[in-house]
Amino acid sequence: IIENHQPGGVIRIVQRDPADPVNGRVREQPYALAYAPSEGKLEILTAPPDMSLHPFPREVAERVRSLPSGPIVDGNLFVNPSIAGFFNKEWTYLLDEVKAGKGDINRVVILSTGAGLSGALSAVEAVIALGLLKDIHVYHGLRYVENLPYKDRLNELAISEKIDLAIIESQSSVMMSSRGHASEPEGIVGALQRGSVASSLAHVGQEEVSGGKVYVQHAMRADLMSPAAAGKGPGGALFEKGASLKNTVFVVCGQMALLEDSYSILKSTFCSTDTDTESNCDTNLLGRRFFTNI
Repeated sequence: IIENHQPGGVIRIVQRDPADPVNGRVREQPYALAYAPSEGKLEILTAPPDMSLHPFPREVAERVRSLPSGPIVDGNLFVNPSIAGFFNKEWTYLLDEVKAGKGDINRVVILSTGAGLSGALSAVEAVIALGLLKDIHVYHGLRYVENLPYKDRLNELAISEKIDLAIIESQSSVMMSSRGHASEPEGIVGALQRGSVASSLAHVGQEEVSGGKVYVQHAMRADLMSPAAAGKGPGGALFEKGASLKNTVFVVCGQMALLEDSYSILKSTFCSTDTDTESNCDTNLLGRRFFTNI
């Protein structure tokens, strides 16, 4: 698992029937690894299971969630080998594409929500170690920032300017709102402000979903907006830095709806005029620049 790990790599946690571990039913649920594995340790991030899942993987997810944080001892859980990683339409891994695009690719934009932060952070750490990219932009969405995992590491990366971090908080507790996130670390406060600016621009561009909420994919699109599309003032942060399909790879780590919506947004953003057609939008390039692990 460790030797063949790719950022975004997934392990499958298996629970065997305790009443009949040899011949009984096997239940399985995939998890993206957090960080590149080292020293024989595998780390995953769990979230409340999606109720739309089949009962069997949901049972595994609930079993994993019931365990205390830290090393797992016993527990009737087994790990199947790591599979895949972040790959594009041509089945090329993220790091291989970045290496092959040296000189052309100079930035990565990473979108994640909830427990998808584990895979996103593994991509961040791997890309930083590679040392070939100028900018790393991370958009992460969650309900409450006080529940943000890996807060210390994200704060460190944001303060050191190794990443441009935007946090899009879909809900905020009354207590947190009243104190204005004052108790959060400096880098996290800056990331919340960064996310707020992108969300405001998304509303200007009418990129909001039902209920008036803006999610990470809408914040990204807002940051790709030109001054003309944004209305008054400059364009979005990614536009101002010259982000394009030629020089940027996009990585999505989350549920299928986020993947599909993000791809559609990128296609409409880079094929924005009525005269553009399927053939001259270079969807082949978009396919090579768009990465997911599902």
